[in-house]
Amino acid sequence: MSKQAKSKSAPPVAHDARDATLERLVALARRYPTVTQSLEFALEVAILAAQGLRQIAAGVREGAEVVAHRRAVAKVPGKGRTRRAT
Repeated sequence: MSKQAKSKSAPPVAHDARDATLERLVALARRYPTVTQSLEFALEVAILAAQGLRQIAAGVREGAEVVAHRRAVAKVPGKGRTRRAT
């Protein structure tokens, strides 16, 4: 098999690191079965934290888009930010 064929079939480095981490967690859970529930709990907490961080990042992006839009509107001549009451 050529060098190129091997590199195409190899998974990305991130997958290798994640797989190694999961293998270590499984080994710990087997070695310490009483701690397995604690590890499962910690994993669930980590997943929830990651989801929360994604939501925060989405909010930050949305806020940045709003600010960019306001700045763009403010630069257009004759289009002020203040609105008159009707």
